[in-house]
Amino acid sequence: MEQPAAQLFLPLAGRKITAPDLRRLTDAPGTETQPALSPDNLQVVYVGIDAGGGTDLYLADLAGGAPLNLTNSPSVIEETPVFTRDGTRIAFGRNAGDGWDIYSIASDSTDLLPMVANAGSDESHPAYSPDGATLYFDSNREAGNWDIYKTALPDGAWSAVVRRAGTDRFPVVGFGGKYLVFRSELDGNSDIFRIGTDLSSLRSLTTDPDFDGYPAATSAHQGIAYASVTAAGSRIRQMNDAGGGMGTLMPAVPWQTETPRLSDDGRWLVYAAALPGESTDIFLSPYASPMQQVGSVSFDTVDCGWEGGVLTLGWARAWESTHDLIYWEWVQQWVDACERAGKQVEHVNDLLYGYGALVVYERSPQQKYLDIAQAAADFVMQQAPRAGDGTLLHLGDAAWPDTLIVALPFLLKMGSTTGDEQYTQEAITQANLHSTHLQDVASGLYRHAWPASETGVSGPAHWGRGNGWVLAVAAEILRTTPEGTPGRETVLANFRRQADALLPLQSANGLWPTVVDEPSFYLESSGSALAGAAII
Repeated sequence: MEQPAAQLFLPLAGRKITAPDLRRLTDAPGTETQPALSPDNLQVVYVGIDAGGGTDLYLADLAGGAPLNLTNSPSVIEETPVFTRDGTRIAFGRNAGDGWDIYSIASDSTDLLPMVANAGSDESHPAYSPDGATLYFDSNREAGNWDIYKTALPDGAWSAVVRRAGTDRFPVVGFGGKYLVFRSELDGNSDIFRIGTDLSSLRSLTTDPDFDGYPAATSAHQGIAYASVTAAGSRIRQMNDAGGGMGTLMPAVPWQTETPRLSDDGRWLVYAAALPGESTDIFLSPYASPMQQVGSVSFDTVDCGWEGGVLTLGWARAWESTHDLIYWEWVQQWVDACERAGKQVEHVNDLLYGYGALVVYERSPQQKYLDIAQAAADFVMQQAPRAGDGTLLHLGDAAWPDTLIVALPFLLKMGSTTGDEQYTQEAITQANLHSTHLQDVASGLYRHAWPASETGVSGPAHWGRGNGWVLAVAAEILRTTPEGTPGRETVLANFRRQADALLPLQSANGLWPTVVDEPSFYLESSGSALAGAAII
């Protein structure tokens, strides 16, 4: 098929994508659609459609230059190209007039080979597993009904992944290979579904009346994009893995958007869009999953207080559990921004600055990060205000459960990083001292404050988030210290008393009220998430 070469609009310094905003990648008289980025984010493959409806696959280098026509086959229809995991080949759906099959072609337009070609049925919409060893696709081989299959590479043996009465199509692999996301018409409408690659946990992610299809998923960050078609046209939306309704617009632009694909690292969204009065072209936008967007607020505003610190604690946990480098990078950016702002450790709320520095130091052992942590350690061990029995005070003469979430993760991390057990022991001591003053003897719940200068209790409310902080920190102590550590058994006993007290107060939807033993109070999510994660 002859088509004017599409002009590329994304110059890249050092061959790395650094675009801060939406960028247009192609501009040709025909239609460009169904794009996919290479694993290194340096190339894009897409379908070009001429005025007569003929299609070809095009490969463009984002550093510039004219796109390469990969297929150049006017009588053949191609669709939904994807790169192999090593980026050397491209798999796609191909129809030469005798039905749809899956082929692959080298990125230099040579070596066209069949991958899945089954006489008497159609197969299309290929998707690779993260290790490249499995190819997922849809097929109508069973009585003309579209289902999702997989084949082991290179032996070619088939097995069904999703086989139901309705139409199930367009599989994509996300979440580190744990789940497939796909489009289903089981209920008569087209919605986005998810299923484990072990065939467990099938559930719908959208339930709105629109036609939702062409899903894309990240390998991490719990991000899902999809095209939602209404009478007004197609728009790309995104959601997190919780699903449950219509997603937010992504990108939030007023024109038609369709056929989204997310980069392997989850940082870029490539898609087709039609500006008013123009043909459909390929665009690129930075992408942040809903979970990433939560964090960007703190990092963008350089919030070096307790809010930014607690958020950094969450990103550090994500880094430790997933080993996804983006989380560590966000912690580093936050620590570096606070250092440039002249951050000093002058309150227990500042100790998570030291915690973040230790997380960064473990992967990038620069002395400046260890110095930040040591300054925080010196403050908490030698200068921080305390009650007569050594309990750290949070505000004035009052002990708060807040202290535990900002101080104890740092002390535990300082102990494990330096090998100095005094920090680990201080974390356990503070947990038990705060229990002495804040944990209600009768109920097992924690109050929100204890004034060291008074014999009475001025903070009797059993605050939900405060109880969540206590449970979360206790769980961390129990997770990171061995049995027999002095004081650990007391932490465990207090944890069990508190958990036993909280469970009967949990509402039917899993949340606790903002004051946990006041059922008429509003339900609160952050304390509930902390408590639920700790108990589990």
